[in-house]
Amino acid sequence: MSLQDDQNFARETCARIIANLPPAILKKEAGLTARLEASKLTPLKKLAAIYDFLDDLAKYIAPTPCRKGCSSCCHYAVSISEVEVQFIEQVAKMKRLKVAREPGDFNGQPCPFLVNGACSIYSARPYSCRRHHSLAPTAEWCAPEKSFAGDFARAQSSEAQLAFDLVREMRTLGDIRQVFGSAPLR
Repeated sequence: MSLQDDQNFARETCARIIANLPPAILKKEAGLTARLEASKLTPLKKLAAIYDFLDDLAKYIAPTPCRKGCSSCCHYAVSISEVEVQFIEQVAKMKRLKVAREPGDFNGQPCPFLVNGACSIYSARPYSCRRHHSLAPTAEWCAPEKSFAGDFARAQSSEAQLAFDLVREMRTLGDIRQVFGSAPLR
């Protein structure tokens, strides 16, 4: 298939996913930001609630070309906020670097948590990883060198984005590789 064909496939898949979301997911999404803003939860617990919603939503985003062992998206640049770093430290028991690495172009470099082709902090993975789902018919467009070749439809939650922006207070520390270092050599 061509780029155009694959983009059309992704657009049709996205429309089908949105049209078939169950009422329970739509209800959970509706007002997520307002509920979190009004709650007395800590930022980490608010982030956990957002992640819980995104994980529930992900169950309805199918089919995707993503399969066990595919790690193309684990070579994308991943911006990370302070609250996400704290979440990773708390949930995955990983420690950030004492001194952050210099900024750079990290696209194409493996995530520091990619181990043997799998995410070693999957339950604590950042927001950008949780909301990334390829809707293309194959994983061809997921390769870092092709990932910007076209504009593909994405199943996204603007409500989850608003809630996340509230929790992270619009601050990012940089790329995950700057904060946690490089992927271990295997």
